[in-house]
Amino acid sequence: MAKTRSLPDKFYDKDYEHNGIHRVPLWRIAGYALNNTATNVYLMMMNSTLPTT
Repeated sequence: MAKTRSLPDKFYDKDYEHNGIHRVPLWRIAGYALNNTATNVYLMMMNSTLPTT
């Protein structure tokens, strides 16, 4: 099966199958953290505005 990659080869370690290290660009890590934080804030705000009976 052919390998599919979403980034150019310069972002990948050539020997990642053997050493277990996977390289990703910093913007992907930052984007994930920002998305996770925004989701948590949204859920916290929705949970705090529930009506209590």
